[in-house]
Amino acid sequence: MVGYGPEDDHFVVELTYNYGIHSYEVGSHFVGFELCSKTVYKSVFASSHKATDDQLVVRDPNGYSIFVKDATREDPFSKVILNVSELKKSLVFWHDILNMTIVSRSATNAVLSYGPEQCPLEIRHGNVGRGSGFGRIAFACPSSEVNP
Repeated sequence: MVGYGPEDDHFVVELTYNYGIHSYEVGSHFVGFELCSKTVYKSVFASSHKATDDQLVVRDPNGYSIFVKDATREDPFSKVILNVSELKKSLVFWHDILNMTIVSRSATNAVLSYGPEQCPLEIRHGNVGRGSGFGRIAFACPSSEVNP
């Protein structure tokens, strides 16, 4: 697990090594993470990475994007961004079934969250090619709230 604090209170990324798999095809479903860190921004800026609007774009060795903003936030992971093939059906899932609050919405995207201290999820209508290197999003919740 990689994150900026305990997974009960912070967004974390779990990296998994799959024995015998030497490469993955990066799909288009996972757009990237947005990270708010003045320190990381300065480091990336010094490396002359691509800039868009108010953020820098860094690609990891596998091609996944990290959007770095020159800002601070208690949990530096400030957004997870996914492409979805059907925005309306995705909103039913994330909002109606999983009870995420819609923070903002347009014809092509929506931002949802469980609260101001939680990492928001942005879903964008776009091409969804899963490739072979896709993962999962998991939510931690108290066991008292889980039905058997």
